Amino acid sequence: MNADYGHETAALGPGRDAVWNGAVLYAVYKFTDEFSLALRAERFDDRDGARTGTAQRLEEFTVTPSYVFCKHVVIRGDLRLDASDRDVFQKNGDMVRHQPTVSLNILYIY
Repeated sequence: MNADYGHETAALGPGRDAVWNGAVLYAVYKFTDEFSLALRAERFDDRDGARTGTAQRLEEFTVTPSYVFCKHVVIRGDLRLDASDRDVFQKNGDMVRHQPTVSLNILYIY
């Protein structure tokens, strides 16, 4: 778990301070020596738009399965969903409130 709070004096101009905060929770469960599953949930409140350029609340959830293929190779995927209370993500030329991401990583460990 992690939490952050930020305050910047005059970030938005003279006499206009900015405040932002966020929190994240992580959990990992190792089912076997080879397979584990990680979960992550984040929330970031940029109510003044000082950090992201838009006054918004962002949330994120990620599922990460991981498989140790052999001693030096780990295969890991990410299934992630980002969300905002504002239309800040671009999809086919339109602005939307959600953005899914899928990735696959192959790690060589030496």
